Amino acid sequence: GKGIGGSLYDNRCVILDLATKSIGRTFVGHSGVVLDVCFSRDSKLLITGSDDKSLRVWDVESGQPLWSRCLTHQVVSVGTSPCGTHIVCTIE
Repeated sequence: GKGIGGSLYDNRCVILDLATKSIGRTFVGHSGVVLDVCFSRDSKLLITGSDDKSLRVWDVESGQPLWSRCLTHQVVSVGTSPCGTHIVCTIE
């Protein structure tokens, strides 16, 4: 289905299902506010950055975390390279 990713101020990230106008999937794991989200090119992965200084990659279908990395500062924005093989983030 078609959805849009968003963050909530309770450290969760959600995908809103545009067809049903309801929450389709919730991603729980950050200990701080999720500041940015980005889908991979194929929409199979969701990348999140948080003020808990972590960058995470999630499986959209299952909602399970696939990878995480702790950084030295809060992650304020996330994205992918045009070819989809690299993740980029900015920290503050």
